[in-house]
Amino acid sequence: MKKIVFIFLILAMPLCKGADDEGVGSFSTLERLASKAVAQKILDGTLDKETLSQLENRCEIKTLAELVAKELYLLDFSAHIDYVPTLVEKHFKGVSIQDLLDNDLLPEIEVEGNIRTLDLQGEKISSLEGYEKIPGIQLVHRIILRDNLIEGLPRNFSLENLISLNISENKLKQINTQLNLPCLRYLDVSWNQLEEYPDPARLPVIQELVMNNNDLNTIPPLNYSLLEQFNVSNNKIATILQGLQLPSLRVLKVRNNALKNIPTVGAQQPVTIYWEGNNFTEQVKDELKHNFPEGSIFFPGL
Repeated sequence: MKKIVFIFLILAMPLCKGADDEGVGSFSTLERLASKAVAQKILDGTLDKETLSQLENRCEIKTLAELVAKELYLLDFSAHIDYVPTLVEKHFKGVSIQDLLDNDLLPEIEVEGNIRTLDLQGEKISSLEGYEKIPGIQLVHRIILRDNLIEGLPRNFSLENLISLNISENKLKQINTQLNLPCLRYLDVSWNQLEEYPDPARLPVIQELVMNNNDLNTIPPLNYSLLEQFNVSNNKIATILQGLQLPSLRVLKVRNNALKNIPTVGAQQPVTIYWEGNNFTEQVKDELKHNFPEGSIFFPGL
């Protein structure tokens, strides 16, 4: 049976980029976890066709063959096997931060100047469980979690030095956990399924909040005292309760909602409002021109 594996290795290894870890740097976390799991099943003699699935479009057969060959090459591949498949990727519903830590697949924290960034975009992460165990996580300033499968943040989510968090293009349904992000200035939760806003008390210094393309239907009174840019375009917002009392606001984006009137904005400086795609009548537009002093508010396209 060694010969069968050896033949597979001979066929697959020329596809590899190298004999060290650098060769797998461009593969996704899921591909690498899948290859490890399948390689181990081959060694254990437990791999059967029911555990395999058709490859998805995002991954070539040769890519996974290469990775499995690499895993077998690094392990003792003397175990008995019945066959070596070419379709080797298992379906994954997503991985957790703990999975990445356990399999030594967590990307390194990047340092540029004084800014430390952890980039985890597109890794099919479904849970942030174990985030607090990431070495150096409390020193990170910027985290990118874009394009994953995350439905919610952990309770007591605490990162005291974080200034920027991008968790767009996920499956977030709630965000009002017990956040402790005292230095966060930028938060992007666009392209999710949110029906609520982050608790202003948990984001005391937030300056830019990006919430377009969610399921918001109203804007309640929000006390983001330092918020300068607020994007809630492409939602279902029909009402804004008690106007917007955002003294630092400079840019408001409410495109493609169900508003019939421009909200009042309690800002201390001129505000640019992007309003296209709402239900404003010509009468409302004329009233806006008369009711707002020149230079106090700007409507592009009006």
